[in-house]
Parts: sequence; C-alpha cells; structure tokens
Amino acid sequence: MTGAPTHSVARQTLKSFGRGVLSITALLAIATFAGGVAGEPEPKSSATAAAAASSAASAVAIANAPSIEADNIREAVKDLAKDAAGWGATAAAMVIEVPSGAVVASNAEHEPMNPASNAKLATAAGALRVFGPEKRFFTGLYGKVSGDKIGALVIRGAGDPTLTSADITELAKEVKTRGIKKVEAIYVDQSAFDNEFTPPAFAQQPNEWAPFRAPISAVSVDAGTLTVTVLPTENGKPATVRIEPAGIANVVGTVKTTKNNDPEKFGLSMSVVAGVVTAKVSGHVPEGGGPVRAYKRLEDPQLAAGFVLREALKAWGIETGDVRLGDSKEKNLLAAHRSEPLGHILAHLGKDSDNFVAEMVFKSLAIDKHQKPASFGDAAQIVMGELRAMNAFDAGSIISNGSGLFDANRTTTHSTVQLLRAMALDTRYAPEMFSHLAVGGVDGTLRSRFKPWSKTRAIRAKTGTLNAVFALSGYVLAPPGKPTVAFSLYINNAKGKAGQARAGIDRVVEAIAKSLWREP
Repeated sequence: MTGAPTHSVARQTLKSFGRGVLSITALLAIATFAGGVAGEPEPKSSATAAAAASSAASAVAIANAPSIEADNIREAVKDLAKDAAGWGATAAAMVIEVPSGAVVASNAEHEPMNPASNAKLATAAGALRVFGPEKRFFTGLYGKVSGDKIGALVIRGAGDPTLTSADITELAKEVKTRGIKKVEAIYVDQSAFDNEFTPPAFAQQPNEWAPFRAPISAVSVDAGTLTVTVLPTENGKPATVRIEPAGIANVVGTVKTTKNNDPEKFGLSMSVVAGVVTAKVSGHVPEGGGPVRAYKRLEDPQLAAGFVLREALKAWGIETGDVRLGDSKEKNLLAAHRSEPLGHILAHLGKDSDNFVAEMVFKSLAIDKHQKPASFGDAAQIVMGELRAMNAFDAGSIISNGSGLFDANRTTTHSTVQLLRAMALDTRYAPEMFSHLAVGGVDGTLRSRFKPWSKTRAIRAKTGTLNAVFALSGYVLAPPGKPTVAFSLYINNAKGKAGQARAGIDRVVEAIAKSLWREP
C-alpha cells in the first residue's frame, strides 16, 4: 500500500523513551509496545485487562508535562475555540504525546460531539482488535453436483465489503470447469446479517439514491451500487445505455444522440420491484462526446449478487433458472473467494472515508458462531466494549452506526485521542492503524491539505464532514528524539463555515507539526 509505514514507526516511537529518565508511564508504554513481559506468550485481547492497563497508564500520564514546545499549539487551539464561539458553534480539542500520554493542549475535551466520519476510527480500531489485521472475508458457492447439473446453487457470504462482479464471474468460471451445463435455481443466502439493510440514521435522507448511502447485506456486490453509462452514437440515433454490474437492472426509455456541440441533458430515475431494478432514462447527448456516467445505490440488495451470478453463468454457457432468496444449509463447497486482508481493506475507511465499507466491516463484527444474524445494535455493543477496553468511551458517548454518516454518533476528543494512543502503543495493530489513514498532502481525503508537509509524510489523519460538522483526528509522526503526537479536533454547529472551520483545524495540526519538525 502506497505510503504505508512499517514497524519502524513503532520502533522509532519506542526509541524516544530512551531520552531522559524513564517514568512509570514510559515503562507501561514499553510493556504495551513489547506485547507483554519477556518470556511470556503474547496474550489475546482481553477487555478487562486492557481497560485496567489503559486506566493505570492514563492516571499516571495526567501528571506528566509535555516534552515538546506547546505554546503555539495551545494558542491555535484557543483561536479555534474562540472562532467557533463567534459562529455560534462549539469546538473541542485534545492533543497528547503518544508515548507518555502527556496533554499538550485541550479544550472541551469531555464534551460529547458529533464526530462525523471520525466514527470510522472506532470501527477500524474495533475491527483490528476483534478480527486482527489478517482477517479475510469469505464468499462461497455451494451445491450438490448431479452429472452435469446443479439443482440449487447457493451463493453465501459473511460481509465481504469488497466483493465485485468480477469476483463473482470468477466463481462462475469455477462452476464451468466442473463440467456443469445447467443450474436449476440460484439462491442468495443473506442469513449472516439480519434484514436491516439501511444503517441507523441513513433514513434521515430517505429519498437519496446517491452511492454514499448504499445498503448493507451479507452478500453484497460492487459496494451495493450500479453504474449507468451512456455512450453517444450518431446524430439522430439512440445512444447506447449500459448498466453495470450486468444482469442487475432493466433499462426503459431512450437517450438520443444529437449533433456535435449540442448541450448534454441526461435524465435518470430508479424503481425496484421484487429486487429487480428498472432504470428509466431520457434526454440527449452530443455526437462525438465522451461517456456520461451516473452512480446509484441499490434500494434492495438481497438478490443483486444472484442476478450477477446468473449473468456470469450464462456468459460461460451454463443454462440457469430463477434467482431466489434463501438461507440454504447446503455445505458442499464448489468455489470460494477470499478478500484481501482487513489491514488493506481499512484504507477504504481511513483514506477514502468509504461509508459502505465502514458499515459492512462494522456489522460483520456481530457475526457469531451460533449463526445468529448480525445486527447493527450488536455490532455497536462490540465496538463500545473495545472502546471501553482502551479507556476511550467517555460519558455521553454513543455508537450507532459504523460510518458516522448523518446525526448518529457522539464521542469526545478525549476518547478519540485515547483510542489513537492505545492503537499506536500496541504493535499488533499500530502499523495498520497508521497506514490506513490519509497522508497529509499525499493521498485520500487529505490529498489537497497540508501540501507543504507532503515530503515528511508526518500527518496521518481521518477527516470528517457533515452539514455544520467538521472533524480531523490522527497523528503527527515524529522525527528521531521527539514523541509522536495524537490529536482530535471537532467543530459542531458551524453551518456555512466549512472553509473557516477547516482552516482553523489545519492551523492546530500545522502548529503540532512545526513543534516536532520546525519546518516542512
């Protein structure tokens, strides 16, 4: 992964403990970095033990003075709070040194705030702690082969957020290699998740078809979205309209091709009946123009993967029957697909702020061995348990969904920096926690921010933006001899102040970076 730091980040942070006298906090932190006492096996994650260790470390850290120059950072935090108050908004901030936990600057750090997409930090941390970074999501085709036929072919999954139509085509190819010529029926087994496809708070925009609020199901394909592409032909003739993934939707209506340099006008409306999407198109596109694309969410995701599978089987010359919903208990595995490791998938959360991936990873946390369908409520309880284990769940905190979309979650800047610190001090998760975040001036949602700092690659953070909500939390990685710093900055109720809010937040982060690095 581009820009992914290695374990050397953790080692460099550990080296900073050697500067000066080792405090009790430093000893606790070193024990955490080392994964336990020498000679003992690395313990598995224990919420009770982790909570006790984190609380002890935090209690000692309160008395520690920061080792970096803090005046400019504190002034930037004060200015941010003052500006926000002038807009009728609220700003909360907390900045700490990761090794010792020493507080560099703070303001309203225990005030519950809407974190927007900074909620994805809790999702990422919870998933790493529960699953581990090597977790892969499994999707399989199951069925009994009778000669060259399969009576019921079942596609079953457990929340792979990255499953694509191309992956399903490869699964279909494996069926072809078995000599299968006919599949009587295709079943989509969605039983790993419950039937609540819309994450909590997503209904606050019930008529929104944009892909950023795609539905969630145990077997999803192409991120729960479809792409409509219009290609102009010759003047006076209908344009070509293509929908991907193939087999998932029907097109009605026509888009005309008009003469070159005519204005472009494309209309698209969506409807769903029994899981089948109908896309109604209209308008016109100019001859010689480029393709026109629209990306839309699926209203009902239940049968989508089955429709894609049927189309893929047909492409391989296999006769197919109906697509149905069913939690078949068929266990005979015919073909399988495994996702990339979770540590790679999390970049979709941190760098790209992908809501669909966040909600899929979030809900998959609640899949258990007793086949109880995963629910958003159970997933929230699991994430809250992990946050408490990290001493990162202040009073007034609320976990509702995994993406932070809409008015759903509440947390504090104190909780957020405690989460960041706990993850940075644990060598099991630190590399993935650092690498999944956007790099200031380099990639993801921070590509256009902190440009002067792109060469150091020191600023690693998660953005958050909603109507009147602005957030940024993450790390400023340190040069040798300095401590890495964790920060969390939230502004709520700043309607119409996007530019000013981001500028104020960025000034705090730049003050941290200058304290550590002097110059970019």
